[in-house]
Amino acid sequence: MLSPFNLFSSSLLASTTMLFLLGDRAVAENDTDNNCPRSEFVNSGQTITPTAAPGSILQYLNPHLSQFPNYVASGGISSAKSPDGKTLLVLTAGYNNLDDSTETLVAAASQQYVFVYDISGCTPVEKQVLTLPNTYVGIAFHPNGQFFYVGGGVNDNIHIFALQTNGQWTETGTPISLGHKHGVGLVSDGLAATASQDPPVTGGIAVTPDGTELLVTNFYNDSVSLVNLPAGHVQAELDLRLVFVLEDDA
Repeated sequence: MLSPFNLFSSSLLASTTMLFLLGDRAVAENDTDNNCPRSEFVNSGQTITPTAAPGSILQYLNPHLSQFPNYVASGGISSAKSPDGKTLLVLTAGYNNLDDSTETLVAAASQQYVFVYDISGCTPVEKQVLTLPNTYVGIAFHPNGQFFYVGGGVNDNIHIFALQTNGQWTETGTPISLGHKHGVGLVSDGLAATASQDPPVTGGIAVTPDGTELLVTNFYNDSVSLVNLPAGHVQAELDLRLVFVLEDDA
């Protein structure tokens, strides 16, 4: 699976887990009515909080694969909270390639993931795990909370997920293509002659307050794209590279 993960692996200090700090939902140590996290006694007589900060819990990013039930996804890199504050999305973008006992790649299990959590209560509850073939860091909610968008990484597109009447999220429509044939950066050998070998990669994304446009940073293309969401296509792109014009003073 293609991914620029190696460029930011050093920043992923807790990529396989999610640490939930419950903030104002944290309860006093003697509050046992709502099953909120609390400290635990050990046989030394001391009280510890093995799940980090008081009022926090630790959950592994397990996508519940039937063939690999104990697998934990790598590359938990971005998150987004819904406008109403009740849903949390966690995006993974690691090298989630899995082989079977014969060392053959299991394509169906080698995916990237969006973990969907209900955070309306004291304890976050995993509600759904969505898959994508490739992604990177970009994920954002629509202001109405009925849609969210995920960058397709080296696929150079934007995936659209919609909330269904049953409360589940599903991908809808065709991913919006950003239209880049290749990247403009230098690959690992640093030679300009091989620059076109770098794939285009969608980076961070954001939705305008009125929900009509989406801004995409194009990693390896040094540009930003403005997507018209109702129309489903790119309406403008701004090249961020410096251009120097030499003029003859004569």
